[in-house]
Amino acid sequence: MLTIHCFITVVTYCDWLNVFDLSEVDERKLNKLGNYSLSLFRKVNVVVLLTAALTFQWQVVAQSATEIASAQSTFKFVANVLGNFQRTGRLYDEIGIDGSEYQHFIELLESTYEEFTRNFSPVSEFCQFYHDPKNGIMEIEERAVLGFQYLPDLSGRVENFQRLNRQFEQDVLESYGGQVLERIHQLKTNTTSFEYLPIQDLDATEIVNFADTACR
Repeated sequence: MLTIHCFITVVTYCDWLNVFDLSEVDERKLNKLGNYSLSLFRKVNVVVLLTAALTFQWQVVAQSATEIASAQSTFKFVANVLGNFQRTGRLYDEIGIDGSEYQHFIELLESTYEEFTRNFSPVSEFCQFYHDPKNGIMEIEERAVLGFQYLPDLSGRVENFQRLNRQFEQDVLESYGGQVLERIHQLKTNTTSFEYLPIQDLDATEIVNFADTACR
């Protein structure tokens, strides 16, 4: 707002000298001054509206980036916990799930994982195309890129991942309460996994790497 104020001050001073001569005040100049004031008011409104629009746009972009990062970390958390459970038969104690709730929580993780990976699980059209022996005559990059077209476009993928992330958090909150949800938030920020969501545009080499990870 300081920039706007300085701009208005300079413009006002310069134009005032042009339209207002103290030695010769007449009706024509007063009318010109009135027209100038109206013009300046309109300019100020445009500047203020543009500033507000840009501020709102940046807020939307920042919020979207935060939601996308949250969806990615949620997926990595789900994949990590399920992988650990399959290996050890146990959940991380830090989550705070009682033994009587193990089965239900695992089912929630499994259904969430299934929804996240629906378009790129080993049985998806993407992976079936990628591993189809009939497509072995293609270069691996070509095969991966063509298969990747079975996935929704980037905006569709991101929107779906954000929705699934919100649904998972809502399910945890309703079933286990805010304390468990907060523990998950804390844990997922540092959770690692070789699995990941395709939340950005990928080049051919990156698609091959993704296919090798998702379609294993």
